Amino acid sequence: MSMYSAFNRKNSLRALCLTGLVCGLGFNPPTMAAGESYFEGVAGLCSFNPSGMTEETKGGITFSYGLEMGYRIETDHELVNGWETLISNTRANKAGKEFYFGTATLETEIAPGSTLAGKFNFPSDANPVRGNYFGTGELEGVVVQYELVPADLSDLSDFCGAGFPPIFGAGYLMSGRVHNYETP
Repeated sequence: MSMYSAFNRKNSLRALCLTGLVCGLGFNPPTMAAGESYFEGVAGLCSFNPSGMTEETKGGITFSYGLEMGYRIETDHELVNGWETLISNTRANKAGKEFYFGTATLETEIAPGSTLAGKFNFPSDANPVRGNYFGTGELEGVVVQYELVPADLSDLSDFCGAGFPPIFGAGYLMSGRVHNYETP
């Protein structure tokens, strides 16, 4: 059983209540075009490498560059599963407000040698975080729109490997849409 399935089952009562509430309010999900599908799952922080970081200050604004993080992403869509390498940078203004920017590359399990890649830029207090991946190689033309909501994933004991949960339980509930992709 996948970690996403275990997490999903654990939260099924919450989902059932939410579904009842949403359906009771008359929510109708948006229609999807051909080649478009919806997904949901989790993303957990599995590695953290600050060794290549540098820092500088310009005009009272502090920049930190090159924090490398590894996220395991597991969703109910065959394409949006694998290991993401995130190179994160931080900009902190004089008032202490932080902004994150950088690149994210997801090496999918279904298309070895091809990736989903994107850039990000958001304030540290963003909730949810929204972004896009764009396909490379065999996945060229594919677009993945995603939304991340912070979640404690510490109960997923094997998510990052045998006996290893996400670092500090850090992770996200992930959902979104995949465009221009047909199941092989």
